[in-house]
Amino acid sequence: MIFSFIGLGFGNYEIKETSGKKQYLCISINTGFEVKINKFIAANFDICFNRLLGFAENSNSYNNFEFKIGPALYLSY
Repeated sequence: MIFSFIGLGFGNYEIKETSGKKQYLCISINTGFEVKINKFIAANFDICFNRLLGFAENSNSYNNFEFKIGPALYLSY
């Protein structure tokens, strides 16, 4: 069985430095698919894009793109 998914999320991201900490709003979009091998094991492929938006005192913004491929283990179903 193959399952596909898409997700959207947002939250707070904080970076601590020696001079203080910086707060960002994180907006995330991810998508991927999962292939179930049996009821306990699956193989996943996941792509995620994150955008960190700086607040007024910290106007810098950053992008992050990542992907994951690998097994997943389910302890219950």
